Amino acid sequence: MAPGVNLIQNGDFVQEWANGWERTTEGLNGVQVVETRPPSGEPPRPTLYMSKSGAGALRVVQHVALSGAAADLVFRGQLRLSGELSGTADEGRAALLLLYENANGQTLGVSAWLDGRTDGSGLWGTLLPTFGPTTAPRFQPAGWQTIEIDLGHEFTDRLPDIDPAAVRRVTVVLALLGSPGCAPDACPAELEAAALSLTAGELAP
Repeated sequence: MAPGVNLIQNGDFVQEWANGWERTTEGLNGVQVVETRPPSGEPPRPTLYMSKSGAGALRVVQHVALSGAAADLVFRGQLRLSGELSGTADEGRAALLLLYENANGQTLGVSAWLDGRTDGSGLWGTLLPTFGPTTAPRFQPAGWQTIEIDLGHEFTDRLPDIDPAAVRRVTVVLALLGSPGCAPDACPAELEAAALSLTAGELAP
């Protein structure tokens, strides 16, 4: 894997999001939006915008096959996650997931970023992966956040039960999730993503 080459196709969303990404749905009953938005902000950058209400899952997914060691990679991105909790404990949540998979596509572990509405979720094991020692969750403050993780450090520090040599694919999942009990106009969630990259190399100094 050449240093600096982004393994995520159209990770900067310069092209229409459907180039490189796949939309999947599960149990939806509300309104959903997925669109690429033109450059804005400082510095200006194109973004993927997603929103949904109601129950179920809306996901935009890309599978990245690896030709070298997963532990040599660094994941970076810009992310804004927003979710809402209802008074009945129903959740509308936004999440970014990195699924670490073996050659057969079996998930060995996951790094997860969730909106910071609460530092927990009842969706683990249903719309989110099963929570356990191979799960490394992070909860994001409101507003745009910069993400940068060295996968080698992630495996060593947060996911020691994963064999990095067995990771042959990384699946990037941008997800909006709603509890099964959410009414169609309830449990709103939003996600914006920009400048997603998976590259071989060191963290920025």
